[in-house]
Amino acid sequence: MRTIYVTYYQDYDGVWLMDAFYSKEAAEQAIEDYPDDSDYYRIEEIPLRG
Repeated sequence: MRTIYVTYYQDYDGVWLMDAFYSKEAAEQAIEDYPDDSDYYRIEEIPLRG
């Protein structure tokens, strides 16, 4: 079974950004690379079926 990691990140304008990655490390790196330094983020692990 394959897993994706969905990132939710809130920028300073109050807009939530969402993206998906195939590795947790890539998701964590994306959070670090976002231009704003907001502390409002979440990474959700979602197993794919099929």
